[in-house]
Amino acid sequence: MSPNDANPQQVTEEKLSLLKEGFDEVLDATKHQDDKIARLLTGVAFLTAAVLALAALNSGTYAARVFRVDPYHVPLALIFISIFLLGVAVSVVILLAGLTQPLGLPGITNPSIKGAQLQYSQLYFLHISQVTRDEWKRIWEEQSSGELREKRLESLIFEVHSLANRTTYKNDRTTEGVSVFSLSLLAFGGAIISMAASVNQGGTREVELNLFVRLALSLLFGIYFWLQLALRIRKQRQEMRGDETADTERLYRCRNLYAITVALLIAGALIYAEPWYPDLWLALMAIIGIVNLSLCVAAIRGTSRNSAELKHIVKYAPFYVTLVLLGGALVSGANGWYAGQLLSVGVAVLALLVPGLVRTTLASKQWRRAAQDRNPPPTAPAAGIQPDAQRDRGA
Repeated sequence: MSPNDANPQQVTEEKLSLLKEGFDEVLDATKHQDDKIARLLTGVAFLTAAVLALAALNSGTYAARVFRVDPYHVPLALIFISIFLLGVAVSVVILLAGLTQPLGLPGITNPSIKGAQLQYSQLYFLHISQVTRDEWKRIWEEQSSGELREKRLESLIFEVHSLANRTTYKNDRTTEGVSVFSLSLLAFGGAIISMAASVNQGGTREVELNLFVRLALSLLFGIYFWLQLALRIRKQRQEMRGDETADTERLYRCRNLYAITVALLIAGALIYAEPWYPDLWLALMAIIGIVNLSLCVAAIRGTSRNSAELKHIVKYAPFYVTLVLLGGALVSGANGWYAGQLLSVGVAVLALLVPGLVRTTLASKQWRRAAQDRNPPPTAPAAGIQPDAQRDRGA
């Protein structure tokens, strides 16, 4: 006779103890995610108030100033402020979706269904409140302590898993919300630079994008790109947990160099304006672009084929970023269209956000597919065809 058969009550108590520890750990993780979302929302509120105060300077005159962005004349500061507010709205919606994730109570039958046997929970407040006080009292009086322990064990098994799913959902929404909010921070920096240029040049005429304004924009966007890529690469490297080889070392060296060269492309695209030396600028941009594409191809070839990064939209996003940025910047710069250079950088920024937004969804699909592979559904025999055992017995 095994120890489990000899002491069923002791085994149940040990399982309950382990499940309670797991439940507490997952519950702490859920609370941590809620606290993180609350802190993010607080920071969003402060930055939104700061932007609105910035836009209201001099009764909104500075924010409404028109900039000369060849071949157009646009209110650049107002555009940056609008992008910031739009990004804040989207990120707040995503964060609130994670904060207000509905409670999932698996395996509990609705007691309000007529004729259904009363199903209750010892843990979930919603279902405890749906039984009457007399029913709740009768449950604890009529059932033995062993039956109650078995019910608690069953409830904890389902709830730990359900709570872990809710925590993962909150973590995924936090990742997506932060990705969108990072775009808002970039627009916030652009709004500050535009407002400073508007105040510095004064008067009522249109604001010129002089060297200092273009230098500030190129530094802002270049550093933003480098930080986004460098932090992502660092996270991927940390997830390897020290299992590095010479090949992975070269792979991450290529990725780091890619982050630096794409930041240089961004800075070069925004700092140039006629009547600078166009031939020299085009040559430098082409050289940096070729180096960047070569590093990008090397990094893609080194990507693990078992990774979710193999999804086309994620894996080749850096390659498309470089092509759009380089092609748009070169064509626009050669024709003196600074608006086209800004637009090319803007499209590259949006392309940079795509992996952060879809990575959690692709990872979830990959986990579900792996779970289906581990637990394939039973296949029913086709109509008119008997399994071998039944056919043999029939014979």
